[in-house]
Amino acid sequence: MADAMNEAGRQAQAVGIVAAMHPHWGTVAETQEEIELLLNLLDPSVVGFAPDSGQIAKGGADPVPLFRDYADRIRHVHLKDLSPEWGEMQGAGVPL
Repeated sequence: MADAMNEAGRQAQAVGIVAAMHPHWGTVAETQEEIELLLNLLDPSVVGFAPDSGQIAKGGADPVPLFRDYADRIRHVHLKDLSPEWGEMQGAGVPL
């Protein structure tokens, strides 16, 4: 996956497009460990980081340390709130 993302990043950069990895709950880049693993495999010169505070929190991590640790790679940010009752809502079948 990282190899494919690096190649896509190179191709995007060649035509003036900024590519960035966007972690999302329910994907292979959901938990803090998965996000960090993928970011460490990506070439920062061609693939940036587009963190999403709500999705990172849904994956069980605190988004603030990830924002700090990878600040130099951030190209775009999704700032979202997450309900404190999210876990209960998920178990009750409330659409998320």
